[in-house]
Formats: sequence, C-alpha cells, structure tokens
Amino acid sequence: MKNRKTMRKYGRRSIRYTRTRKRSERDREEGDICQICLNGFTQQDETYTHPQCNKKFHINCIKQWCANKEVCTCPNCKGTDIELPLEYDELYQKYKGLENDYKQIYDNYTELEKELEVSQESFQNLRKDYNNLVDDYNLLDEKYGELVGKK
Repeated sequence: MKNRKTMRKYGRRSIRYTRTRKRSERDREEGDICQICLNGFTQQDETYTHPQCNKKFHINCIKQWCANKEVCTCPNCKGTDIELPLEYDELYQKYKGLENDYKQIYDNYTELEKELEVSQESFQNLRKDYNNLVDDYNLLDEKYGELVGKK
C-alpha cells in the first residue's frame, strides 16, 4: 500500500531513480564504479586513477571528459593534474612531429653556421682592408710630413 501511494504521489520514475541513486552512491563510496559513466569496472577495462583523490575512471570516459577542454579537471575533486596515457598512434604522431621539428632546427642551425662562416670571412676581409687603409694613411701622412717639412 505504501509503495502505491508513493507511486501515485511522485510517479514511477522517481522511485526507480531513487533506488538507482542509492545503489550508485553506495558503489561510489566503495569505488567500484567509474565516476563519469557510473558503470562498474571489469578486469579487461583500462582505468585511470587520479593521483589527488584516488578515484578511478575508464580511460575512454576520462578521454571524452577531457576532449575539447583547455584544462582538464578531475570530475570528482576538480584537480588539474590529469595525465592520460597516450595511444600508439598518438605517440607515433608526436614522434613524427618532434622528428620534423628536429630536422627544421638542424637545417636552421646549418644555415646559420654557414652564414657565420661567411660573416667571419667577410669580417676578416674587412679587417685586412682596414689595415691596408691604415697603412696607406700612415704612408701618406709620412709623405705629407716630408713635403711640409721641406717647405
């Protein structure tokens, strides 16, 4: 009788929700369910445990949770130190990106090295030209002094 009165007063959905909610709250306390999808874990599931609050999540759930977010926060404690394991494809793409960056940096380095060599050669040539000009100036100064002294 009591259940029928409750069902009439609140409707069937609220009773089901209350029962499900009580079970999931109990499971949450025990840590047997993913905090995002509220499903339990199996031995085959890959899980992620947050280091601050020690709550477990399915890897796919936490990846979806963090997708399209600039800063991914824990759904439970709002901690920001979430580091998800990368898949092979993601690792390979990162490796290729780093390899391309390395090649570009190396190419820039070799170009700068060549420019430096050219600059050093140019500097040495300019120094020689300057020394020659100083020698010519000194010679002319001596000759001018001799000419002025003769007058």
